[in-house]
Amino acid sequence: MKIKLPFKIINLENKKIEKRIVTLSIICFFLLIAIQVLMINPLARNILTQEEKVEGVFLQNSTETIDRGTLVLELVDCSSMNTLWVMVNGQRIGRFSGTQVILPVEDGELIEIDSTEINNSAKVRIVSYSKNISLLINNSPLEVQKNIAVLARVRIKTASGF
Repeated sequence: MKIKLPFKIINLENKKIEKRIVTLSIICFFLLIAIQVLMINPLARNILTQEEKVEGVFLQNSTETIDRGTLVLELVDCSSMNTLWVMVNGQRIGRFSGTQVILPVEDGELIEIDSTEINNSAKVRIVSYSKNISLLINNSPLEVQKNIAVLARVRIKTASGF
């Protein structure tokens, strides 16, 4: 007498089933590789996953940086000098078209005044700076005439104190 089982026994020797399993495995492998390659691209990554919305983004990918501050420079005894330049790390970034220049700065930047294009002397001082900046300056005006002079080096205070 034959016993009837409640399930079918799959014959693994069947070539048709083996071919389907191998084909499915190869398709899954290439699909896995394709998705991993797409995850490198930030635009495709935003479409494929919601991870960054839940967990946030790495600080290096963030457009906002913690170690930024603001300096306000002022001309002393002058209303404006269009040829007096403010330099950050050796690059001209602003000039005194009025009495004040507001600078966004980062940690370690060198602030210089370029007076090579002016004929008379000028005095520049730092009027104010954001609370997270620590400057080692003596708050006296810097006098420049036909030279490039260092005004300050920016140090940003960290949450741990320095």
